[in-house]
Amino acid sequence: MSEIGALPGDKIASIEEYETGHNTFDDGNMVRAATVGIHDLNKETRVANIKHPKMIS
Repeated sequence: MSEIGALPGDKIASIEEYETGHNTFDDGNMVRAATVGIHDLNKETRVANIKHPKMIS
Protein backbone atom coordinates (compact mmCIF):
# COMPACT_ATOMS: atom_id res chain seq x y z
CA MET A 1 0.00 0.00 0.00
CA SER A 2 1.43 3.38 -0.93
CA GLU A 3 1.47 6.15 1.64
CA ILE A 4 -0.03 9.44 0.54
CA GLY A 5 1.42 12.54 2.14
CA ALA A 6 -0.67 15.54 3.16
CA LEU A 7 0.03 19.19 3.83
CA PRO A 8 -2.21 21.55 5.84
CA GLY A 9 -5.32 22.39 3.81
CA ASP A 10 -5.05 19.41 1.44
CA LYS A 11 -8.34 17.71 0.55
CA ILE A 12 -8.52 14.27 2.18
CA ALA A 13 -12.10 13.11 1.56
CA SER A 14 -15.66 14.37 1.11
CA ILE A 15 -17.77 14.91 4.24
CA GLU A 16 -20.43 12.62 2.74
CA GLU A 17 -17.98 9.70 2.82
CA TYR A 18 -15.83 10.31 5.93
CA GLU A 19 -15.97 12.13 9.28
CA THR A 20 -13.12 14.24 10.62
CA GLY A 21 -10.64 12.55 12.91
CA HIS A 22 -7.21 13.36 14.37
CA ASN A 23 -5.43 16.29 12.68
CA THR A 24 -8.26 16.98 10.21
CA PHE A 25 -11.04 19.53 9.91
CA ASP A 26 -14.31 20.01 8.04
CA ASP A 27 -14.52 23.04 5.73
CA GLY A 28 -18.21 22.49 4.97
CA ASN A 29 -17.66 20.31 1.88
CA MET A 30 -14.42 18.40 2.38
CA VAL A 31 -12.35 16.86 5.15
CA ARG A 32 -8.97 18.63 5.03
CA ALA A 33 -5.57 18.06 6.63
CA ALA A 34 -4.75 20.31 9.60
CA THR A 35 -1.11 19.18 9.85
CA VAL A 36 1.66 17.57 7.80
CA GLY A 37 1.49 13.77 7.77
CA ILE A 38 0.17 10.64 6.05
CA HIS A 39 -3.47 9.94 5.06
CA ASP A 40 -5.21 7.31 7.18
CA LEU A 41 -8.72 6.57 5.91
CA ASN A 42 -10.49 3.98 8.07
CA LYS A 43 -13.05 2.29 5.82
CA GLU A 44 -14.77 0.48 8.71
CA THR A 45 -15.47 3.50 10.93
CA ARG A 46 -15.50 6.01 8.00
CA VAL A 47 -13.08 8.38 9.81
CA ALA A 48 -10.27 10.32 8.10
CA ASN A 49 -7.08 10.93 10.11
CA ILE A 50 -3.61 12.32 9.48
CA LYS A 51 -0.79 10.33 11.05
CA HIS A 52 2.59 11.89 11.80
CA PRO A 53 5.73 10.00 10.86
CA LYS A 54 7.81 8.88 13.83
CA MET A 55 10.63 11.27 14.57
CA ILE A 56 14.08 9.95 15.43
CA SER A 57 16.19 12.38 17.41
